[in-house]
Amino acid sequence: MFCRIAAGEIPATLLYADPEIVAFVDLDPRAPFHALVIPRAHVAKLSDLSDDGLGGRLLWAAQRVAADAGHGGSFRMVMNNGEGAGQTVAHLHFDVLGGRQFAWPPGRWSGARICIVSSRPSGGYASLVLRAQTAAGTVL
Repeated sequence: MFCRIAAGEIPATLLYADPEIVAFVDLDPRAPFHALVIPRAHVAKLSDLSDDGLGGRLLWAAQRVAADAGHGGSFRMVMNNGEGAGQTVAHLHFDVLGGRQFAWPPGRWSGARICIVSSRPSGGYASLVLRAQTAAGTVL
């Protein structure tokens, strides 16, 4: 899909464009300002990027897009590399977010593990009993 946006085949609200890079408004924003910065050429993920110059230009475009939107002094950039890291679109992209306070670490992880203790049918629906285990002990 991102290749088609970069080629102009799918409409998008463009924030920046040059021969190598396109930045556009995210249709599912996670902040008042949320842009995506992508290379026009298809690169599936950061670990597949072989052109370090393009990597630098993508970072420059991301900060420019944030600055042009009035968030140059305070913005968050996110880049997930692969499915295990949360990458949902197989095209290298940087999320540029601004306009709200961000916490650290993002999506705070408590170290909890959740497992299914039992499952049983209940009125035609499956009912699951879950147990969460943390370093402090087991919580039901």
